[in-house]
Order: sequence, then structure tokens, then C-alpha cells
Amino acid sequence: MTETAQGTPVAEELVLEHIKIMQEENLAKKDLPTAIQNKMGGFGLQYGKHKKNPTENSQATCVRIDIEIADAIQDFVEAQAKGKADAQAKADAEEQAKADADAQAKADAEAQAKADAEAEALKNDPNAKMEASVRAKLVDGKISTADLKAILGRSPSTWKSEEKIGTLTLKKVWLQEVWEGK
Repeated sequence: MTETAQGTPVAEELVLEHIKIMQEENLAKKDLPTAIQNKMGGFGLQYGKHKKNPTENSQATCVRIDIEIADAIQDFVEAQAKGKADAQAKADAEEQAKADADAQAKADAEAQAKADAEAEALKNDPNAKMEASVRAKLVDGKISTADLKAILGRSPSTWKSEEKIGTLTLKKVWLQEVWEGK
């Protein structure tokens, strides 16, 4: 301990918080933003004066500046960590979006392949062609006997009340010239 001009003892060595934080975070002065580096330079001058002539005022000033620098360094470290977390979250979101797009493209390709296969089946299967034609002519689930005759190329069965075309079953509506599809 040293005595000041007023006779008040002053601790010879200050515990420099900003130095402790830099060591804990494994940071060098050059890693810090310019504003913090400049503040550290000003602190170095003030600390040098304090070491030459320690007083309560110089000690209080050094402690105040040290704490300001330590807070600035801590804010910088937190901002960097948040920036890394935000960058990781953004990268994860982009990766998820790409995976979703790939899954959608795959689903679209499968749907297109299925539609192509159905179209190919329609080309090769006369019953499927007829069924598609009948379904296209259905209005409120019904088709007229004349339209059905045109599609089938023959009259629908007169003695049966049901016609089966592919997976579509048509039933004759009683006392009307229409067939109902199910």
C-alpha cells in the first residue's frame, strides 16, 4: 500500500477487468473494434499516470475507464456470439428450405410420373378411354342415354339397369333417359 498526498492509502495494483475478460475470451487487442482499441490506448495513458503518482482520484478514474472497456468488450463478445448464432440459424433455415424444395420437387416429379402413367394407360386401354369420356360428360353425376350411346358405340343395355365402364358404375334412372354414375 502506498500513501497519497492526503495520506489515504491506495492499492498499488488494480485488478484490470478488461484484461481478465480478454484472457477469458482469448482475444487480442487487434481482434477488438477500433473504438475499444482507442479507449484502451487512453486507459494505458491514464494507468501510467496512476502508477507514477497513485491517488484516489486517479485510481477511481482508472477503475471507471476499466469497467467501461470491460463492458464494451463483453458487448462485443455477445454481439459476435449472437451474430454466429444468427448466421447458423440462417444457414439452418436455408438448408431446411433447400430440403423442402427438394422434397417438393420429388413429390412433383412423382405426381407427374403418375399422371404420365395414367395418360399412357388411357392411350392403351379402351375401357379407360371410355371411362374418362363418360366422366367428362357427367353433369351432377348423370349422363344422358344419347351421350352414353355415343361414347360406347352401342346402346346401353336395355334389359339391365346397370353398366360398368372401367371403375365407373352407371345405373339407369327409373323412367328417365339418363344414367347415374357412382
